[in-house]
This record gives sequence, structure tokens and C-alpha cells, in this order.
Amino acid sequence: MVGFEKSESFDKACNDMPKKPGVYVIALRSERICRLEGESDILYIGSTKDKRGLKNRFSHYRNPGKSQTTNKKINKFIKRKPNVTILWKITRKEDARKEEEKLLNEYFNEHGELPPLNDSNPRGMNKNSD
Repeated sequence: MVGFEKSESFDKACNDMPKKPGVYVIALRSERICRLEGESDILYIGSTKDKRGLKNRFSHYRNPGKSQTTNKKINKFIKRKPNVTILWKITRKEDARKEEEKLLNEYFNEHGELPPLNDSNPRGMNKNSD
């Protein structure tokens, strides 16, 4: 992915991530998953516009709160299958969500569904955009 930084493990990403807003992708390192259309290594696409940034977001995946359903789901998966690559790109605070939506739309248009760990109906997702 053009313009993205990369870490070869979840723990390394947690240490390397900047305290800046951005968009990120969690992907399997050496496997692909069958999708409705084709295959993909992408498990999750997300963003953060929080002033504590990407580092803070990943600390929540490492230690999810009781009511943080998505964080718990990602944490459980990473513990079961730690062979992931984390890609991230710093964005302006106001562009983080737009970048996430763009990546989700591209994924949906290519595979006919969202990445397996994403919500079934994320905010702002336009399933018909190109």
C-alpha cells in the first residue's frame, strides 16, 4: 500500500506507532482469506482522529475495556493468530475517517463484503462508490 509504514508484528506496531491521527490496516502476514469475491490478507481497516493518535488506538486493542466490542474482537484474534502485519499512514485529523471510508469502499468493491473484523455496517460507508 503506497504511503503506508509497516510493522511485522502487533507488538512492534504498538511501540512504533506515532501519537498522530491516521488510518491503519491489520493484515495476515503469510495467509489469505477466501472472500465472497477473491481472496485477501486484510482483516481490519480502521482510523483514529484522536489527538493521542495511532499509538493510543493500538493500546486499546492490546488492553480492551469491558464495553469495547471491536477492541476485544481484535485482541482475541491477535492472541490466537499473532502472525499479522500492521500498516499505517499518518493523516490530518479531519482526513482520517475519509481515508478509512475510501479503503473500506475499495475493499468492498473488490470483494463484495467488508474485512472480516470490521463491523457489518460502518459509519459513512457508501457501498456503491467507486
